[in-house]
Amino acid sequence: MQLAHGKLPNGKHLFTKERHKEMWTPQTIEYVNLNEELGSKVNISTYALGWGIDEYMDHQYIGHTGGLGGMLTSMLMIPEKNIGLLVFTNQQNSYARGAIISQILQGLLKHKSKYTFDEVVERSKNNSDEALQTMDTLWNERNKEAAHSLPLKSYVQRYTDSWYGEVEITVKKEQLYFTSKRSPSLKGKLKHFQYNTFIVEWDNRSLLADAYLTFQLDEKGKIEKIKIKAFDPRTDFSFDFHHLDLRPVN
Repeated sequence: MQLAHGKLPNGKHLFTKERHKEMWTPQTIEYVNLNEELGSKVNISTYALGWGIDEYMDHQYIGHTGGLGGMLTSMLMIPEKNIGLLVFTNQQNSYARGAIISQILQGLLKHKSKYTFDEVVERSKNNSDEALQTMDTLWNERNKEAAHSLPLKSYVQRYTDSWYGEVEITVKKEQLYFTSKRSPSLKGKLKHFQYNTFIVEWDNRSLLADAYLTFQLDEKGKIEKIKIKAFDPRTDFSFDFHHLDLRPVN
């Protein structure tokens, strides 16, 4: 339908050609890649109305990716070749998804990819190793003497965000524990980092999204709110912890 400018198999149009043009018209420049070699062209990646527009194997592609816990997807089109791909994977490694797309397009476009399949696997391993090293460095460089300012029981209560809903901080085996009411899979222990900041280590280790959790106090030393942001460099952008404004439930 997208490659046919909104036209359905029965000949009817779900949307007009004008609307389709509007969908694929770039709205935002995401990044510009200019190689240092003389004679190199400028590669510009843009974002239209829900569609990313870029270049792949010397062809323009239009696509959108997606994912949930335990899966990643991709929809990709190359209009000039009338090619459309839907890729669904039951894993969370974006490198694996990219390798699948690359292998398919190499055959369809008769074009050799910049990286071999084995090289993509190696890049994935290196990315994971670098993330683990970064987190180890942060743990080692933290102020180990900076204790939390309140006894653990003072952090134990319910907190709510006006959009997201309620989470609960409890104590399990003398350690704080985070539970989300809205997203049951988001639960895990809080390991003290420094001051009033903890690291949430999710029970589901496949999430790859451990996060800083900071209890912010008011001028009277009482908990005013919780702020969360990614700690693991591999955290997917869909884990938008930083938007949450969790306040104690009175």
